[in-house]
Amino acid sequence: MAARPGRRLNTTGMVMAFHVRTPYGNEIPPTTDDNLDVLIDLDDGRTYAATFFTITSLRVLMQTWRETGECAGGLYVWAADMIVVEAISRDVVETAVADLIAGGELGACCTLVSRGSAAEDQSD
Repeated sequence: MAARPGRRLNTTGMVMAFHVRTPYGNEIPPTTDDNLDVLIDLDDGRTYAATFFTITSLRVLMQTWRETGECAGGLYVWAADMIVVEAISRDVVETAVADLIAGGELGACCTLVSRGSAAEDQSD
């Protein structure tokens, strides 16, 4: 199956292409109450992981944890690689990722899960 084309953006004269996918496929159903794990594939072979949370899903988690006692009775929520958005959709995710790349912040808020270069992997 051919990969869905991602976005290309120009950052200070350099063009960076990327593709967003989930570990379960390429579908990103729109929602205002959920969280979604995503993989961000850059054209240089690197892949980053992030989890997008909606504000509503965070409220629901905190309410649930108030009842179960988790996270100091719902006092806080944390997750590695968390990006908070009002709603989840392909456009929202890709726009957020493009902004993080353009601002040089992708590596600060997402985990590098693969360097992706076969040549680099063989040089060890």
